[in-house]
Amino acid sequence: MGTNKVLEIRGDKKWSAEQLARIARLSRSTISRIENDQVDPTRTQMIKIARAFKMPVYEVFDLENI
Repeated sequence: MGTNKVLEIRGDKKWSAEQLARIARLSRSTISRIENDQVDPTRTQMIKIARAFKMPVYEVFDLENI
């Protein structure tokens, strides 16, 4: 699995997983699985999460390991 900073960034923003899921239009379980490196996010999921954070994808996800 790749590395990501979703949990760290979400914590910095003081957002719950539910808040991120709602803003990114993903399920809460998807957010949890991505944060815990249980699944690799799809490109679409990475874009949705990065947009929710208003950050470039490469700052949230390690694109070297895709």
